[in-house]
Amino acid sequence: MLFYPNTVNSETNEPFVIRIQDMLAGESEIKIKVCQIPILNSEIINHTFTPKAALNEMFSETKVFLKERITDILEINEEEKRTPPHQTVSASRAHKFL
Repeated sequence: MLFYPNTVNSETNEPFVIRIQDMLAGESEIKIKVCQIPILNSEIINHTFTPKAALNEMFSETKVFLKERITDILEINEEEKRTPPHQTVSASRAHKFL
């Protein structure tokens, strides 16, 4: 699994899978699930800072959202491991990526 940060000008994208054929390992397939996570909060970037504002308070919402996003990604990943290949992850779980 590969996590990468969002950018200031974009929304968080849905996860996707990169498949690599490893020629040196008997053409075995390597799957890398790529997930974007909310490191940057555009609301904070556009915020007017005051001398008394604590950095901890300013980033607390971003910290909570980041933890929730990573937890959701890991839970769905575990659910996908337990799901037979012909089935899909439930729509109620997948909506969290949208």
